[in-house]
This record gives sequence, structure tokens and C-alpha cells, in this order.
Amino acid sequence: MFDVLRTGYAYGLRRPGERVVYSPPEQPDSSLTDIARDLDS
Repeated sequence: MFDVLRTGYAYGLRRPGERVVYSPPEQPDSSLTDIARDLDS
């Protein structure tokens, strides 16, 4: 199974029927996203 923890950011995999508890890491600082977008331009 493919679990979306935070859309566009954190994902997890597990076997069907298996229970998993995720501890997603903190989302990156938005300033890093801004820099990446500037590089794409």
C-alpha cells in the first residue's frame, strides 16, 4: 500500500493488511522551495 502523509511531500509504503505508524519529518523551510522555483525559471 502507498500512503500519502502530506500531499506533495511525505509518502510511506506498507504491506497490505499491515498497520504502520508514521512519524513524518518536518516539512522543509519554504525558502528552500522558493529557491528551487527560481532555478526552474
